[in-house]
Amino acid sequence: MKRIITFIVGLSCLAVSAQNIDDVLRYSRENLQGTARFQGMGGAFGALGGDMSALNINPAGSAVFANSLFTITGANYHQNNESSYFGTLSTEERNSFDLNQVGGVFVFNSRNASSPWQKVALAVNYDMVQNYDNEIFTNGNSDQGIDNYFLNFAQGVPFGPLLVQDGEFIEEAYLDIGSNLGFREQQAFLGYYGGIIDPVDENDNNKGVFPKNQWVQQQTYP
Repeated sequence: MKRIITFIVGLSCLAVSAQNIDDVLRYSRENLQGTARFQGMGGAFGALGGDMSALNINPAGSAVFANSLFTITGANYHQNNESSYFGTLSTEERNSFDLNQVGGVFVFNSRNASSPWQKVALAVNYDMVQNYDNEIFTNGNSDQGIDNYFLNFAQGVPFGPLLVQDGEFIEEAYLDIGSNLGFREQQAFLGYYGGIIDPVDENDNNKGVFPKNQWVQQQTYP
């Protein structure tokens, strides 16, 4: 039974993807949201109280309310994004309506004037902290293929050391080239065995330095 559970957990991990450092920054930042008055004061109502959004900063500010209150604040987000990809301009315009803030406070005044408890305030409030309703789609035709990437790395790299040896798996050769020769040679290895680039002369593989046109594209792209 333990083996079955372990196998199921292992399969589920195949589809798991972790957040990168950009996601950490994106989801940790907060915009200034809340009631119009709270935004107009730049969030300074945290010290003053008497505002629904200020309760998220200073809950004791609910004591400032003299009467029960319910507030709702709407917002319109207008996004206009432009991008260019090899001369093709793409635009994305989006309008979204959201509730910035919804909340209420209930104030119960004491009927006994001599009581030290003059009133009790119970408040609940919702504030949006960030709006992610934004997207952009970019398309276009590139005049540069992935072959140029591998070709730039491969120029000047000797061909002989890149060959897979007898009895060696291609994965082993990839790791060995990366650890002993370097990243540049490793990319040339990928380009060659990926069928993207070829050396000009496959028989001339013993020179230490090859001329700049030693490697060529297997095929050209429009």
